[in-house]
Amino acid sequence: MSTGVVRHDGDLVGVSTQDIALQPGDPQHPRKDLIYVDRFGDVRAKQGRAAAAVPSDRSGWQTWVPAPPSLTGVDGVAIAVVNVPPGATESGDLSNSTDILDLRVPDTSGILNTRSSDPPQEDLTKSQFWHNTTTDKIHWYSSESDEIRALDDSPVTSFTGSATKVLENFDDSISDNWRGGDSSFEYSTPAFEGSASALWDGPGYTTDWSLPDDGLPQYVDIGDTANLAVYPLADTKRIDLAICKDEDDAQRDIRARLDFEGGRVETVRVDENQTETLGSSSVSASADTWYILEIDYDGGGKGVHPSRLWSTSGSSKDSILAENAAPTKDTTYRGRGVGVHVAVAGRIDRLTKTR
Repeated sequence: MSTGVVRHDGDLVGVSTQDIALQPGDPQHPRKDLIYVDRFGDVRAKQGRAAAAVPSDRSGWQTWVPAPPSLTGVDGVAIAVVNVPPGATESGDLSNSTDILDLRVPDTSGILNTRSSDPPQEDLTKSQFWHNTTTDKIHWYSSESDEIRALDDSPVTSFTGSATKVLENFDDSISDNWRGGDSSFEYSTPAFEGSASALWDGPGYTTDWSLPDDGLPQYVDIGDTANLAVYPLADTKRIDLAICKDEDDAQRDIRARLDFEGGRVETVRVDENQTETLGSSSVSASADTWYILEIDYDGGGKGVHPSRLWSTSGSSKDSILAENAAPTKDTTYRGRGVGVHVAVAGRIDRLTKTR
């Protein structure tokens, strides 16, 4: 638990950096523990009861059984629920994306309007925050210590240009956050970035997809550009990057497609065993080479999803090799889910979105 502030019964309570120990996991079943901060700023845990997961094919906060314990009778502020997998004994056994559910909510009840200076002492009757525009810092009044303090305002993240969010790095198993045939992937080098890439080596094809709430840190929204590093092999037929997915189905989405066998980059709509080509451009791509396959969600207006293939230099995009700048408009699918598809063979790595 990092340093912060919580509001307990109307008062701000400072919380120092603390470690909290949880009991080892049950040998057979998961359990959920409730993490809270008490009125003294101490971080504590209330242990839940282990039970068989429901639904059985999901884990962590994607299950409703086991349930976390109630906060009834606890004098504290809930900040997280931690899913403790069977047999877990250390923090490395937990997944940040599926085992830790953040319960914190922003506190706005004690925020004052922007001020050019600190308010006079007689106006400070309760704990509250404000922005001192003279110092350009966030100040807060602690009613407990009767002091005005400045919060640490050091930068956490600086954004320059488009913000890139990593959805999946494909360094190891993706089964926790994806549906489909993950067991068919092997994770090995060469990698576009990181320690490994996902290799499909046939026969046939593999399709994996993830819908909002499946646990990826980000999903692709209107206005985003989705990017997937692709590495065709000699016997690759095609590699697809799917967006706009809103159904639990291996198909039914919009895709950027590298048709390696046909020498084309396409924007396509994929329905049940039927593909509609919305845009197509010829391209000369080589086996055993990393490229970036890219598609813009509504980049050309509602239902118009431009796609392109980039050459790469190191772990970055280099130049556009082929582009479908104005594909046919299609508003059939409008979801936020994503998918990947590899036919016969090929590698994929680092799925991101930019805006």
